[in-house]
Amino acid sequence: MIKLPDLFKLLTKNREMAQPMAELKRKIDASGVDFPLELPGKAGDYPDRTVVPRLVRVGDETIAGLFLFCPEEDMDYCKIRMPPPEPAIKFRFLEYESFSVIEVLLAFKHDRQMVLHLNPSATSVKDFLGTCGKTGLLSFHYVCATSGVLVSAFTDVDGEHLEWIKRNHLRSLHLETTPGRKFSIASATTAKGFKSNQRYYKFADGVKRQRIKKTATEKP
Repeated sequence: MIKLPDLFKLLTKNREMAQPMAELKRKIDASGVDFPLELPGKAGDYPDRTVVPRLVRVGDETIAGLFLFCPEEDMDYCKIRMPPPEPAIKFRFLEYESFSVIEVLLAFKHDRQMVLHLNPSATSVKDFLGTCGKTGLLSFHYVCATSGVLVSAFTDVDGEHLEWIKRNHLRSLHLETTPGRKFSIASATTAKGFKSNQRYYKFADGVKRQRIKKTATEKP
């Protein structure tokens, strides 16, 4: 497991989630966070500006996570450091003629944005949506392979967003699988219209499912 005494933050503005978030913090303090086996230790295997949905474990609780593999310039641009930023989060389900995409917009200060594309037909995305819908919790893990920095933030999902996640999880279960290469090309094509203040993160799901990593490694 990886202990995160100074490299994570709990973000919550929902009174109803105050107690669950406090319990989550207690579990993190007590047992650290178990990351998937291939993450984040092999960050260099993933191209910069890639987003990978994976589940992380805190004690006996499983939490939906998005791993963002960021170049140093994006870490600086969006001021991703301790304490972690608190971007506004917006979800959209976009349907095109030949594919669908879930777009996650992270709006940081000074109108700086990250736009994450997820393939809703991929099993990892369905697991991500299903787990988030059950727990009402979500985590972001910003990984910079160059500097070796990992910054994690855990947040609750409010009522409107939670209903969106539950609804679109059910929607994703009925989608035919869009092959990875086809999705990547189509996603990149739509991203050509993004603004200069937006950083596009492409979906990656190339690593086979593996067991949860358990290690005594401790982050300073």
